[in-house]
Amino acid sequence: MTPEPENKDVSLAKVFLDEFPPLQLSENARRLCRGLNMRLVSYSDPAIDDYMVEWAAARMKEKMASARKKGRGGWHTPNCTTEELRQKLREHIDKGDMVDVLNLAGMILLREHIGYND
Repeated sequence: MTPEPENKDVSLAKVFLDEFPPLQLSENARRLCRGLNMRLVSYSDPAIDDYMVEWAAARMKEKMASARKKGRGGWHTPNCTTEELRQKLREHIDKGDMVDVLNLAGMILLREHIGYND
């Protein structure tokens, strides 16, 4: 479901600056931070797409690092199958854990891209 932009009243400068130090932002995102009264009016703007990807990637990296600290890993080895990852993906969709959904989808996507057939 696509959110309705006219119902949003979000200062992009605040959102960006709260989430990322300025040096980690793309040039498009930095441009968006320049005005304090900016409003989110277009969800199709490439700068918003860039921000979403950067924000999601940062959350994904945090979650992967946390999982490694707990001893989890091996999704890229023969000890794990793509079907096992697909099952975990379905479970995490049902749980509503979207960061894990992104990570699991990325694992599956990379395995398929490199032709990792189990």
